[in-house]
Amino acid sequence: MDERRESQRHRTFLAGKVIFGANRFQIDCSVRDLSSGGARLSLADPLAVPSVFELHLPARGTVVRAEVRWRKGRQIGVMSVPCCAGRAPSRSASRKPCSAPSSPRKRGEEVTR
Repeated sequence: MDERRESQRHRTFLAGKVIFGANRFQIDCSVRDLSSGGARLSLADPLAVPSVFELHLPARGTVVRAEVRWRKGRQIGVMSVPCCAGRAPSRSASRKPCSAPSSPRKRGEEVTR
């Protein structure tokens, strides 16, 4: 199988939350691999996850917008996409336009524009 990943992945066992929808639904997940461009997530019900969502990593204090690239069994592969990086999940986040960079940032880190 050809490796299409642009950045090196690192094995992890981080707790995460998939957050989506106007009502800010949350699904717990485990982050198994993490790279600067995406992640591999393990979930109880991966079919309940929409194609685009926010991935919250509480241990790292980061939130990234993620797009599902593949699904296999109880795992999904996601790619980080521009929007909501470093923003804490909030009820209004899904309604605000966002122009933050796509790389994960620590909460409180400044964005230069």
